[in-house]
Amino acid sequence: MREPSKGLTPATRTTLAHHVCEQIVDAIAIGAITSGQRLTESELAQELEVSRVPVREAMSSLRSQGILVDAPQRGLQVAQFDQTWADTLYHVRLALETSCAELVAAKLRDRPECADHIEAALDGLRSAVRLGSPGDMNRADIAFHDALYRLAASPLLGAMWEGIARHVLIVFPPQIASVMAPDDMVAEHQAYFEELLAGDSNALRKK
Repeated sequence: MREPSKGLTPATRTTLAHHVCEQIVDAIAIGAITSGQRLTESELAQELEVSRVPVREAMSSLRSQGILVDAPQRGLQVAQFDQTWADTLYHVRLALETSCAELVAAKLRDRPECADHIEAALDGLRSAVRLGSPGDMNRADIAFHDALYRLAASPLLGAMWEGIARHVLIVFPPQIASVMAPDDMVAEHQAYFEELLAGDSNALRKK
């Protein structure tokens, strides 16, 4: 029997506002929306063919994550994702993922069967590379790291990763694509996974 209601409604995996967020982030990541560009509810709602309500919710969410910032006069604009931003993001991400790697390596030592979740994420990355869509590859890369944080099972690290994951999706793929072929990206993720399986929690610092 279900417990008495606490005034909460069942959560859904995806909302329309979440979908709008993802659309905006993807557009920024591929350069269709640029750093410093001003965004308006009405224009986005018209282009995405939705009402302004989910657009407003999405823009508010992205503002809370620092992806959108207040425009000089009124409204919101895309943050300036410059090299300084990228450098800061790199150091924050390295600190988070080093802590995550320690927990994941320990979990894999105790419960090797948990490796199946990471292998599934790697299969998703391989499939994305075969399809050849940069957007799909970027999302699959994020999904791989999502799987690591879920396996780490640290609410704090998970929340902090969620706070920067969209920044990572925007900032790093163009840099990676300029120096690494898609197949090499798969190989690097595979090598990282194997090092974690071997109990090497310092694997990330070697890259």
